[in-house]
Amino acid sequence: MTDSSGVVSVSPQPKSSTAARRLRLRSLIILPFLAQMLAVSGAIGYLSYRNGQRTVETLAEQLTEEISQRIDENLRAYLAPTQQIDRINAIWVKQQQLSLNDLTSWEPLLWEQVQTNPDINFIKITNPAGQQRTGEKLANGDLRINVIDTQTNYDFHSYKTDDQGNLKELDVSFPTPDTREGAWYKDAVMAGQPVWSSVFISFLEDTLLVASATPIYSPDNQELLAVLNSAIRLNSVGDFLNDLEIGETGQAFLIERREQGKGSLLATSTDEIPFRGSGDERELFPAIESQDSVTRAAVEELLQDNPDWGRLDQGSSVRKFQIEGRWYYLQAHPLQNEPSLDWLIGVVVPEADFTIQIRRNTQNTILLSLGAVALTTLAGLLIARWLSQPLEQLTHASQAIASGELQQDIQLSPLAAQEVSQLAVSFGIMSDQLQDSFATLEQRVVDRTQELNQANLSLQQEQAKAEELLLNILPGAIATQLKESPGTIAELFEEVTILFADIVGFTPLSNRMAPLELVEFLNSIFSSFDALADRHGLEKIKTIGDAYMVAAGLPKPRQDHAQAIADMALDMQAAIAHIRDDQGQPCQVRIGINTGIAVAGVIGTRKFIYDLWGDAVNVAARMESHGEPGHIQVTHQTYLHLKEQYQLAERGRIQIKGKGELQTYWLLGRAGCESPLTAPVVVHS
Repeated sequence: MTDSSGVVSVSPQPKSSTAARRLRLRSLIILPFLAQMLAVSGAIGYLSYRNGQRTVETLAEQLTEEISQRIDENLRAYLAPTQQIDRINAIWVKQQQLSLNDLTSWEPLLWEQVQTNPDINFIKITNPAGQQRTGEKLANGDLRINVIDTQTNYDFHSYKTDDQGNLKELDVSFPTPDTREGAWYKDAVMAGQPVWSSVFISFLEDTLLVASATPIYSPDNQELLAVLNSAIRLNSVGDFLNDLEIGETGQAFLIERREQGKGSLLATSTDEIPFRGSGDERELFPAIESQDSVTRAAVEELLQDNPDWGRLDQGSSVRKFQIEGRWYYLQAHPLQNEPSLDWLIGVVVPEADFTIQIRRNTQNTILLSLGAVALTTLAGLLIARWLSQPLEQLTHASQAIASGELQQDIQLSPLAAQEVSQLAVSFGIMSDQLQDSFATLEQRVVDRTQELNQANLSLQQEQAKAEELLLNILPGAIATQLKESPGTIAELFEEVTILFADIVGFTPLSNRMAPLELVEFLNSIFSSFDALADRHGLEKIKTIGDAYMVAAGLPKPRQDHAQAIADMALDMQAAIAHIRDDQGQPCQVRIGINTGIAVAGVIGTRKFIYDLWGDAVNVAARMESHGEPGHIQVTHQTYLHLKEQYQLAERGRIQIKGKGELQTYWLLGRAGCESPLTAPVVVHS
């Protein structure tokens, strides 16, 4: 109503009504925050759960696939040396370097080859006449040469050997069926190409074996020349599976699927032995009869859809199955690129290995969501109170005006005014703080960039050291090829020259000197030899004890390979003449040189070494061992390369083991230089 003064008078509302309106205002402020937070928390929880499930499936598929591929690659790399040996021996057969009618000449080669890999059990060659030579490594590491030929009346004779591979005494002999009636021989001849045998148990040790058989035919009329046969142990496969990290508690197994295998268990990452019985009663058993419950259940799962194993030929996706209420992921696929090996690789990973961390993350998400809801509610209450106080002051003022008290000095509370002014101040402070923060952050970025640059420089330096170390181990071209295409590297060189050198009197010297002094003494000699090899552009192959081996004409062929080796040998004589032993006596070396065909390369998967193989290498070693102290003995092949530019003396024909009599010469010096030899010799220009 209006009074005489013109002031509008409004009666104030009851306090309870004001309190109700205040409550509704606070509710309108709080409820949107609370509803949004509950919706967001629920959505986050649901998405977290769904993403966790998909993550588990993805991780299981990726892990099992990665493990399967790793097993596949390592299996093929493990079996590769067996076929590599067969390929090398096939080269010898095709080049007619060794006799196929009398296999005696094969004995040193087989004796050497059977030592190249600790898992090789035996290497044999059989000619169509039924004659056979076998290099065999027993369980205790002893080496044997086994013979079947006319001299043994085609009985099996096994000979012990000395440390040079020479036959010492007959160890075992017994009648044996015609070796050509063996399944490995018939399968290889029938296939006309390299084949793998079924897995079988070794007669001499508790391990499984698998053998490759390779028929060699004449390139002219396809006449069968020989059948090569090599066997490798599979106990290292089980050790490899056992060392794999397959999640927390995952497993892997290997099965032979071919008909005679009947799904036999070959290897597993558990401690289970892949055969039963003892002595002559040992036998393989089906993987479905495994004592390990996880392996047995996984095989049962595979056989449900594949009773004959046939549907797994093209690989398999990850499948999920249950064991005693626990879920597992399984992936199985056949061994790749080995068609005659019908092996199946299986990887099993428990779902729990993946879900433990996901469950923890889900629990943490729920706890964080509940905490966020509580904090949001509390914050809403405080904000509602802070916003409602100035409004309450205005409400009281409006009620006073409505009641007729027009002279109202309406002033907001100091808190409200301070809040407005403080907002501007806060923005100013915030801007200053942001500038300071950005400046600090920018400086941190600069510092971090410098750290990363320094780390990158250190990494480049370490990489350069690694490259330098690799080049100290392997030739540059071979190191590059090995990095670009990992695997076996082998190359045939038509003409190379090999030098073997041996320190004269090293055995008594080693007995007199302390081990550390002996090593330092050898290091001083071989370091000078290394420097000479670098100067002449030669390829150092290796050192064995006090022996030193160097070659020219590989890995890059060169025309002056024989001349480069000759210069190296003469410089080695000059260098060793300045070195004194512990008694002050001059040192001497015995040097042998030969020129011919050789195979060079890198085999195996660990501790690489660039090595040579071939008859030319063996003859070079014989030139050194049959030489004289302080002399350089060369073969007739090397003589033909050197006779125009160097002084040589005819030594005559000497008996060489495995080669008969060979014509040899002494290398005296370069043409026009005084000969270092004092013994009367016949010099040929």
